[in-house]
Amino acid sequence: MSLASSLKKAASKSLKALGGSVTIRKVTNGTYNTETGLMGASTSDTIVNGALSNVSNSEVNDLIQAKDKVWLFQQVIWIMCQHLKIVL
Repeated sequence: MSLASSLKKAASKSLKALGGSVTIRKVTNGTYNTETGLMGASTSDTIVNGALSNVSNSEVNDLIQAKDKVWLFQQVIWIMCQHLKIVL
């Protein structure tokens, strides 16, 4: 088993055991209706599995506060592996 396969398997098992599912909703603006004065919008939902974690003290800065949460999901772990040239 390659390192990439091991990491993928470990991430999948960990997120399945410790995490849950969340819906990521992408809202795309439509056209402006001059009669009503409203902007139309459409939504696209994607359900992903992941785990909620606290922000570490080293991550706190002007934009990230200590009370913030981080949602870790499998797709991000796979992208990080690809960035590090680990083939999945």
